[in-house]
Amino acid sequence: MTKKILLVEDDITLGDLIVETLERRGYAVTWYVRARMDKSSTTPALVFMNDRGVETNFDAAELQDVVKGYEFALVDYRLKASAMEGTEVTRELTRRGVTVIGCSGIPYLNKELIEAGAVAGIEKHEIFSRVLKGDHLLHGLTLQRL
Repeated sequence: MTKKILLVEDDITLGDLIVETLERRGYAVTWYVRARMDKSSTTPALVFMNDRGVETNFDAAELQDVVKGYEFALVDYRLKASAMEGTEVTRELTRRGVTVIGCSGIPYLNKELIEAGAVAGIEKHEIFSRVLKGDHLLHGLTLQRL
């Protein structure tokens, strides 16, 4: 069974590289570069945008099986040109039952993502070294809660 990962990373070059690396190891990756809350309806909805500008309503009823199918989400702290920062995205994803791993190049920012609800933090360069060694991304991480 293919492991599905949600990636929220604004850097196009790095996002491409993370997706390619994870897919070569058998992961199915859904990648978004921006996030916002759509408050136009009675129930606010979490909306993601991919690198081509296509938006996806993460709360749409038809996506609920997809949302529940993610093993975890990798969320960057700084999301340039996004209405939401990584801490806000982390809170919203964990509210929806998605396990989040903070993914920043700066350790103290991962701590902030953990405070927002992430179960762990991983520096971006660690993603490549773990996956290329054949390790599971969660292997060896100190999980705050799961």
